[in-house]
Amino acid sequence: MTIIRDEILSRQANLDKIAGQYLSLKTFHGVLAKIIAIINNPASSAKHLAEVIQSDPALASRVLTIVNSPLYALSQQVTNLSHAIALLGFNEMRHIAMGVSFFDAFSIGERIHLVRLWKHSIYCAKLAELLATQSRYLVDEAFTVGLLHDIGMILLLSYSNRVFVTTLYNYKFQKGQVTFPESEEKMLGLNHTHIGAYASMKWNFPGIITETILCHHNLRLSDKFAQPTQYLTRVLFLADQLCKIMGVASVEHVERHTVEDLLAAEEIYSQAGLDREKLELALARIDPVMQEAEKFFSLLGR
Repeated sequence: MTIIRDEILSRQANLDKIAGQYLSLKTFHGVLAKIIAIINNPASSAKHLAEVIQSDPALASRVLTIVNSPLYALSQQVTNLSHAIALLGFNEMRHIAMGVSFFDAFSIGERIHLVRLWKHSIYCAKLAELLATQSRYLVDEAFTVGLLHDIGMILLLSYSNRVFVTTLYNYKFQKGQVTFPESEEKMLGLNHTHIGAYASMKWNFPGIITETILCHHNLRLSDKFAQPTQYLTRVLFLADQLCKIMGVASVEHVERHTVEDLLAAEEIYSQAGLDREKLELALARIDPVMQEAEKFFSLLGR
């Protein structure tokens, strides 16, 4: 945590100003934090997950609505969470609950930008899960960081739509000469990775989640952390690049991204536990994953 604190301390005042009012969010201190904590607890069970979801009646109702939707096409109506977990599996139910909690926690900000960020988060989560499945390592964590990696951008939008839009305008005006995080740095003296990592730390998310959020636009910084963070940062980086290629980036990008660029980035995907064959296999499976992500997003956004 020393590296994270060093990255944050010099930006403390701005971080408190932007994210401070959201750090006491009940959802993140309560249900969602508990759902995320299940990752690091090998003793967690389906009963434990059901109890956590049931502690929030509104969440439980929304989760069951999604479980009974055409997305899962179950042959019978499911009326309790334990039954739902038995049918869909522990990890899938955890993902549904995380997605619902995440969407419900943040609804402030200009909707056109908020919806884009929500959609990108769901797609990135599903693509990170796909890549990690090919690597057979930290699959659940990959989904989680995919979902939460741009939480800092959502907090910035919630804090001030004007600041977010001005930063976005300045980024577009530069026409690829700067990245979006660099545009944020010029405007605010920090970027959304600092905001996200700060919030993640305050919400007591697992260290690997906080570290990956901080590093997802800075692979060199991730090298200062342990191997799991280095790996997860690169999985997330690849998933984020795929989102840009597929047209579901967090913001409208002016840089051009191609599959060929991704396949040429051997150093990055090899550190994500992939060789070219595994990466191409993942790419071949993108269409059904994207369709699933779109259906999941449509249900969550209602």
